[in-house]
Amino acid sequence: MNFDPPTPATPPEADAELHAKEASFHDAWAASTHVRDINLPAQFEGLTAIESRFVHEALGDLRDRRVLEVGAGLGEASVQFARHGARVVATDLSAGMLGFGRRLAQHHQVALDTVRTPGERLPFRDAAFDVVYVANSLHHVHDIAGTVAELHRVLKPGGTLVSIDPIAYNPVINCYRRMATEVRTVDEHPLTRADVRTITAPFASSRVRCLMVVAY
Repeated sequence: MNFDPPTPATPPEADAELHAKEASFHDAWAASTHVRDINLPAQFEGLTAIESRFVHEALGDLRDRRVLEVGAGLGEASVQFARHGARVVATDLSAGMLGFGRRLAQHHQVALDTVRTPGERLPFRDAAFDVVYVANSLHHVHDIAGTVAELHRVLKPGGTLVSIDPIAYNPVINCYRRMATEVRTVDEHPLTRADVRTITAPFASSRVRCLMVVAY
């Protein structure tokens, strides 16, 4: 089941411009990628997939749990969660990315719901999800505090938020960012310590590891 784009209140002009640029950039990315290019076992289960294994350890058994991925991109994580038995909703600004995610899910014979929406205004009821997963998305938004409040709103009490984003003080990531200009938009920014405090503020407890925040 897929959903029509929501019709929220008109965002501030700066957000509308940012959303349009992000959607266009990622539509082009999706159009240049093929399902056969995506190797989920290597990406999530290989020896070098340290962060992905940490995510699965933090989340535990996903069978029948409601998982929301915000900024799902090509949908790899959403499809991987579905392969582990989760009931997944993937959101993104890019219609192209969501279409690719549906094709990837079909290729792996799993179900995936998709919703085109900005993360700042999610069209879901309160406490709708057991898990919210956000990878490489929060460093693209203008209002991190408002976005995190929205993520917290749709989480069930005791639910888990996992966020993976580049940190401004990681020298390896900074080196990569200087080289990987083709996969970065001009408006994104690595997270600061203050941003990390903003992300964890609504939650009773949290863990921070390199690029990752796990909050409960």
